[in-house]
Amino acid sequence: MDGYPLAAGAGGIKVRPELMEVEKLYHCVFRGRVMLVYKDGQQVLHCYEVEGDGGLADRVGRCRSADEAERILMEHAEAAGGRKLIDK
Repeated sequence: MDGYPLAAGAGGIKVRPELMEVEKLYHCVFRGRVMLVYKDGQQVLHCYEVEGDGGLADRVGRCRSADEAERILMEHAEAAGGRKLIDK
Protein backbone atom coordinates (compact mmCIF):
# COMPACT_ATOMS: atom_id res chain seq x y z
CA MET A 1 0.00 0.00 0.00
CA ASP A 2 2.52 2.55 -1.22
CA GLY A 3 1.42 6.05 -0.29
CA TYR A 4 -0.67 4.74 2.62
CA PRO A 5 -0.13 6.91 5.72
CA LEU A 6 0.48 4.03 8.17
CA ALA A 7 3.22 1.42 8.10
CA ALA A 8 3.94 -1.11 10.84
CA GLY A 9 7.47 -2.33 11.29
CA ALA A 10 9.70 -3.89 13.94
CA GLY A 11 10.30 -0.49 15.54
CA GLY A 12 6.66 0.55 15.76
CA ILE A 13 4.04 2.22 13.64
CA LYS A 14 5.17 4.96 11.29
CA VAL A 15 2.44 7.57 10.78
CA ARG A 16 2.64 10.08 7.95
CA PRO A 17 -0.11 12.57 8.84
CA GLU A 18 0.61 14.68 5.78
CA LEU A 19 -0.86 11.85 3.69
CA MET A 20 -4.00 11.53 5.83
CA GLU A 21 -7.38 12.97 4.92
CA VAL A 22 -9.30 14.64 7.75
CA GLU A 23 -11.90 12.39 9.43
CA LYS A 24 -10.89 9.32 7.40
CA LEU A 25 -10.09 6.10 9.25
CA TYR A 26 -6.83 4.28 8.51
CA HIS A 27 -5.66 0.89 9.79
CA CYS A 28 -2.57 -1.25 10.23
CA VAL A 29 -1.63 -4.48 12.01
CA PHE A 30 1.07 -4.18 14.64
CA ARG A 31 2.22 -7.02 16.94
CA GLY A 32 -0.87 -9.04 16.11
CA ARG A 33 -3.30 -6.21 16.85
CA VAL A 34 -5.39 -4.07 14.54
CA MET A 35 -4.76 -0.37 15.10
CA LEU A 36 -7.02 2.41 13.78
CA VAL A 37 -5.84 5.99 13.31
CA TYR A 38 -7.60 9.10 12.11
CA LYS A 39 -6.92 12.82 11.96
CA ASP A 40 -9.65 15.16 13.16
CA GLY A 41 -10.55 18.63 11.89
CA GLN A 42 -8.04 20.22 14.28
CA GLN A 43 -5.23 18.03 12.89
CA VAL A 44 -5.09 15.93 16.09
CA LEU A 45 -4.32 12.23 15.56
CA HIS A 46 -6.39 9.61 17.36
CA CYS A 47 -5.28 5.99 17.69
CA TYR A 48 -7.37 3.00 18.78
CA GLU A 49 -6.74 -0.70 19.19
CA VAL A 50 -9.54 -2.95 17.91
CA GLU A 51 -10.60 -5.62 20.36
CA GLY A 52 -10.81 -9.07 18.89
CA ASP A 53 -9.06 -12.36 18.66
CA GLY A 54 -5.88 -12.87 16.69
CA GLY A 55 -7.91 -14.07 13.73
CA LEU A 56 -9.07 -10.52 13.00
CA ALA A 57 -5.51 -9.22 12.76
CA ASP A 58 -4.58 -12.14 10.50
CA ARG A 59 -7.53 -11.47 8.18
CA VAL A 60 -6.80 -7.74 7.99
CA GLY A 61 -3.08 -8.35 7.53
CA ARG A 62 -3.70 -10.57 4.49
CA CYS A 63 -5.82 -7.95 2.71
CA ARG A 64 -4.57 -6.75 -0.63
CA SER A 65 -6.30 -3.37 -0.41
CA ALA A 66 -7.45 -0.84 2.14
CA ASP A 67 -11.04 -1.30 0.91
CA GLU A 68 -10.93 -5.03 1.63
CA ALA A 69 -9.56 -4.42 5.14
CA GLU A 70 -12.20 -1.75 5.72
CA ARG A 71 -14.96 -4.22 4.81
CA ILE A 72 -13.59 -6.80 7.29
CA LEU A 73 -13.38 -4.19 10.05
CA MET A 74 -16.95 -3.02 9.41
CA GLU A 75 -18.21 -6.61 9.53
CA HIS A 76 -16.33 -7.15 12.80
CA ALA A 77 -17.81 -4.00 14.37
CA GLU A 78 -21.34 -4.88 13.32
CA ALA A 79 -20.99 -8.48 14.54
CA ALA A 80 -19.75 -7.17 17.89
CA GLY A 81 -22.87 -5.05 18.20
CA GLY A 82 -21.05 -1.79 17.60
CA ARG A 83 -22.00 0.93 15.22
CA LYS A 84 -20.45 1.16 11.80
CA LEU A 85 -16.85 2.31 11.93
CA ILE A 86 -16.84 3.97 8.56
CA ASP A 87 -19.68 5.83 6.87
CA LYS A 88 -19.77 5.46 3.12
